[in-house]
Amino acid sequence: MPNTVMSAKTRKKPDEYFTQSEIDSLMEYLDNLMVPTLCKAFLRDRDKLLISLLWNTGLRISDALSLKLDNIDFKNESLTFQIRKRSKIVDHTISLDKALLYEIIKYRDAWRISNLLFDMSRDNFDKKLKGYCECIGIKPKSAQKLRKGMAMRLLGKVPKEIIAYRLGRSGIQTGDEAYAKVTPEVEKRFLKEVK
Repeated sequence: MPNTVMSAKTRKKPDEYFTQSEIDSLMEYLDNLMVPTLCKAFLRDRDKLLISLLWNTGLRISDALSLKLDNIDFKNESLTFQIRKRSKIVDHTISLDKALLYEIIKYRDAWRISNLLFDMSRDNFDKKLKGYCECIGIKPKSAQKLRKGMAMRLLGKVPKEIIAYRLGRSGIQTGDEAYAKVTPEVEKRFLKEVK
């Protein structure tokens, strides 16, 4: 009879990421969060937009925290940021949906944002995100799990090349040739079908 007990070293932890229902609960919690001061209202709105941006774009938290308004092309509904690719830093452009653009505009106008979108540290955001998770009764997760959740949400609904492009990777079991054919316009066409 084979040994069915796995050692602690060989047992793989289940991969964790945010699910759509957890994001829905998180957004509902933030929407209904009572804030006694204008400062706390700004912090709530900032955190909500950052969570939504990470969930919808798959950006790394470090990339999101360095975003400026100049990175967003409102007319072409796209976002350009820098990624490291083969020891070079290159510009990478992804599409943004209209709902997210509207949230960015609303945030910009309400809080008179003129440059950096999110003035905070990665550690500060992870602490806040974990606190929000605890408040809604889910296992605390980090910003990285929003990125993973976005990829998992798209898996099976769009080609893997689109997911790889969105994540700024050279491929998810795909070659560089296939990745090179994806453009923001191609990506937008596929993502339009996904809710």
